[in-house]
Amino acid sequence: MIIKGSPRGQSAADTARLAKHLLAAENEAVAVLELKGVGADALPGALAEMRAISMATRTRRPLYHASISVTPDESRGMAPGRWIEAADALEQALGLTGHQRVLVQHVKKSRVHLHVVWSRVHPVTLKVAHDAWTYARHEACARTLEARWRLKPVIGAHSRPKGIERPRAAMSHQCWQAQERTGVPVADIADALRRCWDASPDGRSFAARVHLAGLRLARGRRGIVAVDAAGTPHSLGRRLGLKAADVRRKLADLDPAHLPDIDTIKAAPARPSPRRTIIMSRPPRPLAAAASVRRPRTPPRRPLDPDYWTALGHAVEPVAGTLLVTLPGGLVLEDRGDQMLFHGTPTPEDTAALVAAAKARGWEAIRFTGGTPKWQRAARLEALKQGFPLDAISLECEDGQKPPVAAPADARPHQAAPRSVRVAGGRADRARADRSRLPAMTGRADKRLAPAVASLFRDCPPHKPRGALLWQAQRDLLDADRPLAAYFKSVAEAGDDGWREELVRMRAPLRDIPPHHRGDPMNIHAISAMMPTWRTWGQILLDREAANVAGGRA
Repeated sequence: MIIKGSPRGQSAADTARLAKHLLAAENEAVAVLELKGVGADALPGALAEMRAISMATRTRRPLYHASISVTPDESRGMAPGRWIEAADALEQALGLTGHQRVLVQHVKKSRVHLHVVWSRVHPVTLKVAHDAWTYARHEACARTLEARWRLKPVIGAHSRPKGIERPRAAMSHQCWQAQERTGVPVADIADALRRCWDASPDGRSFAARVHLAGLRLARGRRGIVAVDAAGTPHSLGRRLGLKAADVRRKLADLDPAHLPDIDTIKAAPARPSPRRTIIMSRPPRPLAAAASVRRPRTPPRRPLDPDYWTALGHAVEPVAGTLLVTLPGGLVLEDRGDQMLFHGTPTPEDTAALVAAAKARGWEAIRFTGGTPKWQRAARLEALKQGFPLDAISLECEDGQKPPVAAPADARPHQAAPRSVRVAGGRADRARADRSRLPAMTGRADKRLAPAVASLFRDCPPHKPRGALLWQAQRDLLDADRPLAAYFKSVAEAGDDGWREELVRMRAPLRDIPPHHRGDPMNIHAISAMMPTWRTWGQILLDREAANVAGGRA
């Protein structure tokens, strides 16, 4: 059994609304069981009479409205006499014995329940009954009636056994009424918000995902709330099951000034939630040749003016300080100014539009993250076509690899300033210390490949052209590494100039070592240091060749 109640009647209009609710036609059946202590013969007149008597007192809410509910199975055994007995027990628990009251029985969706309205003002003494701690009194009365009639006990917040966690309602009464009125399930709203929350690293991303899910964030009376398509506000903390402090911490980057007010917000049409997010952003720190890229602590730039996108024929909608751009294929792009995100799987045309926007904004470096490695490499080719330097492009799938060698000499990773090493010993010890400045081997595979690569650079007999391998085993080993083989194929096609340029790059790490300690300029350490760079270049060539083949088929 569940008993709920609260004071009512703060105005004549509220009293009339209560009477209208008790006689509403939306119920399958309405029966007025009792009008006690009133002279009126109808429910609206009885409630108006109770309020009129209270005008002699200073009470602001002279009525007390309570509802008594049981499960549909239990309601079949509840005769009318039991409902009146339940009302009498609640009346005694609330201290309203001898007060005027009305009883109204409802049948709604096959569920029978009873409404009771008392006058809090005694008709003879004009004393007002106290309305404090009524929730605890409701639960105590319900537990007593459950034990008397052997009904299924309900765990209440105030009458639960020791050690039992406090029950929490899935929704407030106001939200339940909104759900009944609009047909928008609160559970669906909670699930959508939880998916957006889990997939969002910050507040701006959360606002964009909420918007794509068909909801909107708005300024509420006590903070930021979500508004569904029917215009019903939802508390983020209640729907997500989080504390208000946790919600505020994650939404700290959201400026409430960029959010609409609840009264003026218009819900956007629902969109399917994204399966994947692909991000293109400016790097958090300068790359090799991008000395003018903004510093990490510099405030982010504002998004491009909407006119840029509208001039291209794209629909633009501002959301929480960002721009949501709908591209021709229906894909949504989130423009944050210093970061742009794809909500979905982009086509080559979408990627080209993304890179073009970065170029128009004046970015000097780009970092592609998310999606697949294949997409990231295709995006790098697009950025190269639009004029971005290769060393100003970084991919998440290649993190930990050395950047291409197109960077200036003073910015190459293998040309860092030499460390000051103090060595006690003879000439051999100092030579060993000098060689220790060279990069370490990257792995066993590179150690096996190094002799094969070295033979490509060594002076060859006249009958063997430069760039050819004498032993079949070396050729098979190099052919197994497709990116490396593709790059050396391009070097061989460039002729002697190509081989000479690679020799210069390999000798670069030896510049700071004394000449008598350098040893063989084509030692396996120097070759190993260059292999990640060669592979990066080779992969670019393979990607470009695959793109050309695909374009020819189309």
